[in-house]
Amino acid sequence: MSILKYGLVVAGVVGVIAGVPYITKSSIDNNLMQKQIELKQNGVSLDVVKNEGYFEINRDLYIKVNDEKKLLNYIFRNSNLDENLLNEITINGEIFKELSLKGIVTNDNIISQSFKVALTFDKLPTSLKNSNNIELKKLIENFKLNMDISKNGKVSSLFFNDISLKDSNKVVKVINPKMVLDKDRYKTTISNVTFNIDNLTQSLTSTFDKIEIKNKHKDNFNNESEIKIDNIDINYKEQVYYSSKNISYKSKKNSINSKVFEKNKNINWFFNLNTSNMNVEVDAIKVKLDNFSLDAKLNNLKGEAIKDLDLVYENKQRLDDILDLKMQEVLNYGFSIDLKSNLNYLKSTMGIIKTLNLDFDIRVSKNNLSTIDEVSKYLFINGELILDNDTIASIGMLGVPIHMYNTNIDVNKNTSKFNIKYLNNELIVNGKKVK
Repeated sequence: MSILKYGLVVAGVVGVIAGVPYITKSSIDNNLMQKQIELKQNGVSLDVVKNEGYFEINRDLYIKVNDEKKLLNYIFRNSNLDENLLNEITINGEIFKELSLKGIVTNDNIISQSFKVALTFDKLPTSLKNSNNIELKKLIENFKLNMDISKNGKVSSLFFNDISLKDSNKVVKVINPKMVLDKDRYKTTISNVTFNIDNLTQSLTSTFDKIEIKNKHKDNFNNESEIKIDNIDINYKEQVYYSSKNISYKSKKNSINSKVFEKNKNINWFFNLNTSNMNVEVDAIKVKLDNFSLDAKLNNLKGEAIKDLDLVYENKQRLDDILDLKMQEVLNYGFSIDLKSNLNYLKSTMGIIKTLNLDFDIRVSKNNLSTIDEVSKYLFINGELILDNDTIASIGMLGVPIHMYNTNIDVNKNTSKFNIKYLNNELIVNGKKVK
């Protein structure tokens, strides 16, 4: 059972419990009583075992799950989580079985907006009690969650204590994890993650600094995600008898963005990737890259066929039986791809590319093809490729007559542009057919 799942369990339970307005002492007490009745109907007991203070009020809470199925349904009704995703995360609610928590609720009667909750596990769920993972048990037993609550009573941010796990020759550390919630959007930040392995034949040291993850999920066909990692540093060594392998990877300012949405019954997917100051070494092979970006847009996929494929996957049916058929439907329906990429200064043992930029529009028109081999008849490509002239000269030395199509030279940038079209099974570069 993963740490993430237990963190989501706590967040889910507490998010439901905290969903009442907290303004003054009397209103908090009244709303807690109302919440007790509501939660009892949905499989959870909430008891206030101590209530003291005047200007600053402290309440000791005890929370126990009595019916995990009722709680699962309650969380689904009161959240924007996809039902299949929720069932998968919680193993159909089994992760809540016999779970209990204790905590302290603190609010300031003078500054009513100030409201905090601190929670820890009281009794571990059955699924963890029966686990042989001693380190994970120890981690969960020491788990602490602090929450900030907005003035309207909704959870606005979650703070977890640092995570440290050791398992024989493996070490995992997660420093300063925090989650911020804004309606149906989630933002997670982590200062540092390290994952190390060290044994007789191999060693791995990996560090990820300043991680930020944003997520908005309605369903599999309407969601957004963004991942940023300020610094990645990975080193791997392997020694088996007289054979050895050394791999290292370093990069900065890494980001991945993805958006899937449904429009007019079609599925669209946007993707963006950025990285800089990348250095890769695989034994004697060395690659250095200053900057790289990639933007891809996949437009107007046949929604009905894509959903059928997703349903088959979700139900763990045999994908091979339907994959070819549904992919054929997608191909017959037609689609388009917008592709842009920029690369600055790539140096490797093979040579140097100073500039490589491309911008392409790729389309497959509607058709009644019976085989993918005939798709070129309905394929249209229009775009441009920009290369530095030194690279063009190097390619020419390899016997590729790319210079023949070199008609758009930018003297100041020392680059050349190639206008490329593909239509009716013909490739045209800068107005000339390529034979």
